[in-house]
Amino acid sequence: MNQYEWNFRKYYGSNQGCYQEIKNIEKRLDDYNIYIDHLLDSAQNLYNGLQLDLEINQKIDNLKFYIDRKYDIDITDNEVKKLKDEISVLENKKIDKADFIYKELSKLSLKDISKYIIENPKLETLRLYLERIIKNNYHRVDEQDKKLENELTYFLELFIRNANLLRNKQIHFGNIEFEGKTIEISNHNYKKYMSSNHRELRKKYFQKFYQKYAEFNELFSINLRENLKINTKISILKKYQNPIEYYLSEEEIDYKIYNHLITSTNQNLDILHKYYCLRKKLLNYEELHIYDLYIPLVTEYNKTYSFKEAKNIAIAALKVLGKDYIQIIEKAFDENWIDCFPKKNKVSGAYGGGVYGQHPYILINYSESVWDIKTLVHELGHAANSYLSFQKQEYPYAYYSTFVEEIPSIVNEFLLYDYLKKNSKSMKEKLFYSSMEIEIFIEKYFRATMQAEYEKTVYDFVLENKYLDADTFNQLYYDLQQKYYGEAVFVDQEIAVEWERILQYFEFPLYTYQYATSVCFAFYIAQKLINKDVSFRDRYMKFLSLGSSVTPMEALKIVGFDLNDQQMFSKIIEKFKELLEQFVRNIKNNF
Repeated sequence: MNQYEWNFRKYYGSNQGCYQEIKNIEKRLDDYNIYIDHLLDSAQNLYNGLQLDLEINQKIDNLKFYIDRKYDIDITDNEVKKLKDEISVLENKKIDKADFIYKELSKLSLKDISKYIIENPKLETLRLYLERIIKNNYHRVDEQDKKLENELTYFLELFIRNANLLRNKQIHFGNIEFEGKTIEISNHNYKKYMSSNHRELRKKYFQKFYQKYAEFNELFSINLRENLKINTKISILKKYQNPIEYYLSEEEIDYKIYNHLITSTNQNLDILHKYYCLRKKLLNYEELHIYDLYIPLVTEYNKTYSFKEAKNIAIAALKVLGKDYIQIIEKAFDENWIDCFPKKNKVSGAYGGGVYGQHPYILINYSESVWDIKTLVHELGHAANSYLSFQKQEYPYAYYSTFVEEIPSIVNEFLLYDYLKKNSKSMKEKLFYSSMEIEIFIEKYFRATMQAEYEKTVYDFVLENKYLDADTFNQLYYDLQQKYYGEAVFVDQEIAVEWERILQYFEFPLYTYQYATSVCFAFYIAQKLINKDVSFRDRYMKFLSLGSSVTPMEALKIVGFDLNDQQMFSKIIEKFKELLEQFVRNIKNNF
């Protein structure tokens, strides 16, 4: 093991340790028998039964998370695949064994919960946990449909795994030749070469990359179509109108916010189109292509950053968050929380987060560009959020809502660019980082909303029993790109299959909209932190430690947001407009 890889020995030691843990958990499942038909006999029984369930849940969470991380660094490891399957079987056994708990709790009212708490005050810590279960009783499936739900979940995981194998193992992109060099094409390298100053290189890379994805178009379309159908079926089984309502209600968010985001953004696409006109003008291209959209508006310096340099920049940029926050960031680097570099059979992309009982894990594929530093601080935001939640909350409330989880990571991106701008050695360098700040809005707000709109569109196709095949997926995606990019961008046909490489569509349904909503909150928070508002910083640190001990709406009120504000998205678009106008003025004054 080296300092740039995860240290797995800390928890289970070996695969054999995982097998032993599976056996230990299976034995504990028999303890549920004590409480069948007796869970509600007394407040003590209720407390003990719930504690048993939470303890077993936590053990399975830890085991599942650990094996998923091992899988992500080598998706060809057959022993790890076998363990994933065994854990899945164990999880289903546990669900079946513990199902009586939720049936029993469905008999209770909120008043009944208060009576049990009076009898046993230890239950007070579980009040919110129990209230959420009881409020959700309406959406529990009955006995007849439970088996169907389990079967659907099994096949859903299968289609997710198929898509991941296609993306990370089965597709061999090959190489291209450029200026006497052989360049490997991969998911890992895509952003790096799409931000290259060499336009011909970008074009060749882009075309071969998506032409290879197109060869697997039918397979990806089967996986996504069945994924959509299964998620829709599960949503309806649970008595929701549609998957959007299902997934947002799980986060205690009104699903109307999803539609409001799309509507507000569509009403303001003219601002986005002006941005692309500016990009075309600054780059001085007759035609602006999709492969021209990742390069900075201001020419990037051909500079690379070692991982040590990236670490120093990240720590310096995040210092405005205070000493306690920086101590967490230093732990991430010093205690092997980060698996840094691309390697064969490692999954593409990046993520950060954790599971209660283990330190957070961060996966990146560092390739020494400034974009990789952005990815690093983004994932450190997730990891620090997890760490603080786990430190401050008990297990039932340790995991924060996905609705708020992108906020800390995007805050860190804004802080990074502010630091880089302030430490620039020339106006051109400062404008370069300003252009990257603008790109947060382009990527995390507008592009994320576009992806959210696409996902809503294909789910609507399923709900309306419309035909979905590879050509339909491609055409819907292509048409949406044209709408968002406007007349200034030539939408290359190859981009029609880009949906195949968007992990969230397969593995994290109806997630991408949260990048857009999070930008609204993150920009405001970052400005407060940059202005060294210490009292606000303390509120923000509290926000990071709340987990799910309050609803997302209540958590956001601590940092000054009201989700009932219908003008929220319009306000952030105005902020983007101001940034863009300031950038244009600076360009005119200096070049």
